[in-house]
Amino acid sequence: MQTYEWLTENKEKEGERADGAAFAFRIFYDHFSDSDFRFFPCHWHSEVELVLIEDGEMEYLVNGRPYRLNAGNGLFVNSGIPHTAEISEGSAGCVFRIYRLDPALVCGGGDTAVYHRYVSSTYFPSGADARYLDGSSAVGNAIFSLLGQAEALCHTAKDGYELCVTEKLCALWRLLYPELSSSRRNSRSESGAPSPMGRESRKETGILTDMNRLKTALGFIQSHYGEDITLQDIADSCRISRGECCRLFKRSLRQTPLSCLLHYRIRLSLILLAQDELSIGEISKKLGFHGSSYYAETFKHIMRCSPSDYRKAHRNAT
Repeated sequence: MQTYEWLTENKEKEGERADGAAFAFRIFYDHFSDSDFRFFPCHWHSEVELVLIEDGEMEYLVNGRPYRLNAGNGLFVNSGIPHTAEISEGSAGCVFRIYRLDPALVCGGGDTAVYHRYVSSTYFPSGADARYLDGSSAVGNAIFSLLGQAEALCHTAKDGYELCVTEKLCALWRLLYPELSSSRRNSRSESGAPSPMGRESRKETGILTDMNRLKTALGFIQSHYGEDITLQDIADSCRISRGECCRLFKRSLRQTPLSCLLHYRIRLSLILLAQDELSIGEISKKLGFHGSSYYAETFKHIMRCSPSDYRKAHRNAT
């Protein structure tokens, strides 16, 4: 399954060496604002993700569970877990950093004792799908401090910096490992008593089935957004009924499938509006809208301004 990258055009990226070879630790600087990017669509990736809020407030939605994040705090999102985020209601904006790392950095790759004990055991569903990171706690503060040190080393890019970054990330994983394990154990039984044998296994199987269906449906939307697709088409893509498809999206994303499609189209249109190469009518047609009026109406409902006003503001900003 393809993974999808959704961060804004003006992002900066670290973690690529001067010789062009990829390094499995990447840093993104981004923002949401009431007049610009307000959200990013649901996506997932093989790396784990840690987000740190620098200013403002935003809401992450991970596997159907909301996390409200404000300045100084953050979130860990596990490998392969669908998630989305948006500016919090009432917040004027949010500035944040996203760190993505391949846990192979801390264990040297696949079939090793360190990988099986400290890495694969933390992947969902054995480990938590997400974990709130309180920046004022000892563990949260230490995690964000180590991320900052790793980031500073990336900026220097001195000979051997990758080894120093890996050292910081190993220390970070040592702090994360018990947090992920305890988070999952605590979520399995609110009463603290162990679940009856087999019940948790069936529950986890159901969660994974939902997740795979959601990824299939999202993949279909992201491949066919420019076409005249219907709820039936989306449901057929993951072989479930229209009713179950609606329930799946509501459980996981708090949206209907068609609302998700519209948000995805609008998010793509922001990039096209900023590029200033296509007319608004051409953009609406390219993205599968039934006419520029419907596109403008949908855009205003989601972005709280018209496409032409958004384009004008973006021109003035640049």
